[in-house]
Amino acid sequence: MEIKTFYFNPLRECCYLAWDDTRECVIIDPGNYGERELQRIKDFVADNQLKPVKILLTHGHFDHVLGLEDVHRTWQLEAWLHDQDILVRSSEWCIQLGLSWQPFTGMIHDIADGDIITFGNTTLQVLATPGHTPGSVCYEIEGELFTGDTVFEYGWGRTDLPG
Repeated sequence: MEIKTFYFNPLRECCYLAWDDTRECVIIDPGNYGERELQRIKDFVADNQLKPVKILLTHGHFDHVLGLEDVHRTWQLEAWLHDQDILVRSSEWCIQLGLSWQPFTGMIHDIADGDIITFGNTTLQVLATPGHTPGSVCYEIEGELFTGDTVFEYGWGRTDLPG
């Protein structure tokens, strides 16, 4: 498996593309904001001949989903999100910060602890890690752990937010 990390939006949220030898890839936490950041993903996908097949969300906070609708529209992708998490507060937070928000018009699949998600020849496991949000999850793929805001480099993620 290969991984590309992007740093997006004013909060420098981490968005990841993960793919295997089939060139199928998942986009984890599309926090891209605006056409310029979306174009960075499009260019990388085209340059590496990748085929995006799923959007995986570690949680629903606005900085992790700012580009959700753009990514959905670009590749007609569905999203996966823990059933205890929500996107509805994202619009409120964006308004407070002066950012525009596009409501998600695609399909959201509910996920839960222990679920298995596949793409290409790769299998990943969903690990429920509530605390940052009620539905925060990590994704374990071939020894790599995508943590969202559950774990930071030198400690745990924020737990002082509503929910």
